[in-house]
Amino acid sequence: MQTRFRLEKCRPAGERETIGWFCSYTPEELIAAAGFAPVRLSSGERPTESAEAYLPASFCPYVRSLLGAALSGGAEGLRGVVFVASCDAMRRLADIWTLYVGSRFSFRLDLPRRREHLAEEFLIRQLESLRSALGKEAGRPVGDDDIAEAIATANQTRGLVARFSALRSEGKVSGPEFFAIARGAMSADGQLFNAEAERFLAAVESEGREPASSGGGPRLLLCGGVADGPVMELLIEESGGDVVADDLCSASRHFDGLVDESLEPLRGLARRYLQRAPCARMAGAGERVRRLLELASGAEVDGVVYHSLKFCDLVQSDLPRVRAALEEVGIPLLHVDRDYSAAESGQLKTRVEAFVEMLGDGNRRSKR
Repeated sequence: MQTRFRLEKCRPAGERETIGWFCSYTPEELIAAAGFAPVRLSSGERPTESAEAYLPASFCPYVRSLLGAALSGGAEGLRGVVFVASCDAMRRLADIWTLYVGSRFSFRLDLPRRREHLAEEFLIRQLESLRSALGKEAGRPVGDDDIAEAIATANQTRGLVARFSALRSEGKVSGPEFFAIARGAMSADGQLFNAEAERFLAAVESEGREPASSGGGPRLLLCGGVADGPVMELLIEESGGDVVADDLCSASRHFDGLVDESLEPLRGLARRYLQRAPCARMAGAGERVRRLLELASGAEVDGVVYHSLKFCDLVQSDLPRVRAALEEVGIPLLHVDRDYSAAESGQLKTRVEAFVEMLGDGNRRSKR
């Protein structure tokens, strides 16, 4: 019997109050350093009728679903929330949340699009403001030693998730299993998660775990916009494909890059969050395409599924460059554009099944 990763063992202790966050650029280390439990709030990827009175239908479905979940009680028990002004939709979520959901603590972090020295200095000032606000909420200063300890824990988590990703590429951890672990890490107690991850990885290595996937299915890379629910990876697996790599802010990209612990803590944080693998709202489209090609080559994928949400112009603006680059190296691409509606499920299933079937033995880049 294969070892199971016990996410239930990693939940924050009951006495720690939680502060929710939404964007992968949120500096979780500062929240943890202040003594709160940082928890990524999930949209549930479901239709949200309760949000229709506040946001138009032609609006980011991720933000609408987040708001709907909160209005339905999903924000109960939170001490507060940290927003990142990453796009217009997230800015509007911050506005509406403040008016209609409410939280004891709320902070909006401005994030530069560029990544040079001046951007780093600007972000350091933003992080200092967040540290001060969290300290006031906690009733004590958030010292450099507190931040350094939180950074060390987060860096360890990032290294462990990278090891899980390597096991996924080898087939020893399935795509859905990896995504569940990665998403779980975003809402877990860091030290508890790290301890459970070390136990799990040691057990997998000692038992000589056989490939977890069905084997022989097309190897796929899932990338694009946020996918904070299991719909896509489960659908791909049910269709006969294996997600062996990803470039998602709700999975591997969130854990990319370590904080340099030799730097002053706030500078180390600012540099890591600006220099980590960038999402579509950051400058550097060419870098994103090169990274995607490197991921596809390293994981020896047979195809790429590019996931976007309707009305997300930032993610969709990268699509032509990605498609052209993949065509040059002969990797097929399937673009899925979702809106979380009930009507999308049948069409989505048909398109994914057809893509996986097309990547049959006659169209596979690698024979196994």
